[in-house]
Amino acid sequence: MRCNPCISRLSLYTVKYNLVTEENQNIQKSLIEACKKGNSTAQYALYQKYSKAMYNLAFRIVNNREDAEDMLQEAFTDAFRKLGSYRFESTFGAWLKTIVINRCINHLKKKSREIITDKVPEIQDTEIIQDSIRLISLKDIFPD
Repeated sequence: MRCNPCISRLSLYTVKYNLVTEENQNIQKSLIEACKKGNSTAQYALYQKYSKAMYNLAFRIVNNREDAEDMLQEAFTDAFRKLGSYRFESTFGAWLKTIVINRCINHLKKKSREIITDKVPEIQDTEIIQDSIRLISLKDIFPD
């Protein structure tokens, strides 16, 4: 019986890939555990590993370089502060991506509220307010 070389190579690749992936997960887990203990070198290593991808994500959402940089910094600050809640149920990258997305969405909501508030004119003339009150009270006295 002959062995199919394609299947053998595929099986060997799968074994190597699984070993590399498992090794990568172990390294990542040890980095995260070190970050939980406050190790700044480990924090910097995680930042270096994920910052470019997370910046690109933030930029696609907020569409502004400075805002994307701010969102990136705030997201990493949140992530390092909340690292105790990370349970290794998903990859760290997926967990961090969720934090970045939520941070960007909250930023856009806040920004849209500020724009709306800026467009609403403030009534500063007390005479206009008093005239409006008089008109309302006259309508109460003299209905149609």
